[in-house]
Amino acid sequence: MKENERLASRYIQDPPTGISKESTARGADIKIRDAKTSGARGEPRHQKDSGLAERKGRTIPITQAYRGKDEETGLGLYRGIISPWDKVMAYKETYNYLFRHKALMATGFMNVLRIVEPDDRKRYKALQDTFYEAMEQMWADPGMMDFFRTRFNIPESEVAGAHLAAVFADMGDEGNLMAGRVHEFSRDRVEKEIDTCPFALVGPDMCATSMGGTAFLKALAAPDEIYDDLSERRGCGDTHCRVVIENKRKYGERERPEEFWENFGPSVDPIHVTPREEMKSECEHLTTGVYHSPYGAEFTTGELFTLMGAGGGSFSMYGSVEAIRVLRGVEPDDKKVAHLIECVFEPSGKYAFGELAAIKGVRDWLGVPGDVNDSRVLGAYVSMIFQARVLSWKFTEFEPDRTVIEVDKAKLTLGTYPEITLAYGALFNGMAKTFISAEWVARFQEASEDALHLVIERAYYGVKGAREAGEGP
Repeated sequence: MKENERLASRYIQDPPTGISKESTARGADIKIRDAKTSGARGEPRHQKDSGLAERKGRTIPITQAYRGKDEETGLGLYRGIISPWDKVMAYKETYNYLFRHKALMATGFMNVLRIVEPDDRKRYKALQDTFYEAMEQMWADPGMMDFFRTRFNIPESEVAGAHLAAVFADMGDEGNLMAGRVHEFSRDRVEKEIDTCPFALVGPDMCATSMGGTAFLKALAAPDEIYDDLSERRGCGDTHCRVVIENKRKYGERERPEEFWENFGPSVDPIHVTPREEMKSECEHLTTGVYHSPYGAEFTTGELFTLMGAGGGSFSMYGSVEAIRVLRGVEPDDKKVAHLIECVFEPSGKYAFGELAAIKGVRDWLGVPGDVNDSRVLGAYVSMIFQARVLSWKFTEFEPDRTVIEVDKAKLTLGTYPEITLAYGALFNGMAKTFISAEWVARFQEASEDALHLVIERAYYGVKGAREAGEGP
């Protein structure tokens, strides 16, 4: 086995089991308004790919939703994302952009959870346990083991051990853009060192969540025989993340901490430390196009993008999903949770473009014409997020005074997490105030049983908005 083959660490989520038709987040209503549309409701793929579509005398950009798609990733045929002004972001940039976005959304939900449950130990355990349960459920399916051994080319002669758990985890690391190396790979000991982690910015809560991945050791590594340590954690300030798995048979018994997230080691054998100047800045599959698993199985970078990042499955909002599950368990007041989500995500949106340099940078990134500073600017930015997540969406209006984006409700919320709609609504509404100006609002409205409209327009809000609506004093 080549020494530079990448193994071990952790990832996992349970795949969605069904589609929910919920449109409100735990009792927090999304207001229904009439949303005028200037576009046809037919399948967008039947429209000409001319760059702009003429509809009732107006122009609506034909972006991701209207172009042919790459079968492997679901991205456009240019294998990236594109702004309404035809500024294309290539595949590598798109992949990194998506995972930065996922980490930032997870940061918001983790901080909502921190308000509800300020006790670090209780919160870490709850996050660890919810991820563990999801993993355990996934591996309870007998077909999962058959899939694993077949897809990863595991020889029939190989039995449970630290190395099999590492094979599975390494693919997740690579798909999550966690670049690094494997220093040891055997049934008795695995050491994996990671140099990059998009989720490190979330902080210790994310590290604790990841330790719930210990559940797959139960299926693959005979957990009663091993010790599993995450001795270094970038989300806690370390230079690397380091996973060490050691077999009791060789290394003997030692005292274990009460919870998985407390497994900092130290390991029995010495660790191998890569100096900073030799650390990797990205995963090779972003350049080579292929990830090679230790037993010779190959995964294209497009497969990893789809499995770990895009398309609306529960993998696509790692961190956010786990925080929401814990929130539901520790805070029964749905209105309070909705209020906290708004209070965290709306100012986050304002901060995103609070600096004038940030506005200039993102406008240049989108290719926004100098004379455009209206609803279309925010609509364009939101469209990049929806493209990167490979959601089903389209512009139905794209005008200076009003932009409307229609998006598939189930894809946006992963089927069962309407809290995500609340978070996006608050985030985009906050962005409107600094990316354009304080007179603009962004809000979701019901379009149909299966779709939502994100409407960006000028409107009153707060006390005056309530008075104009006849609800205030």
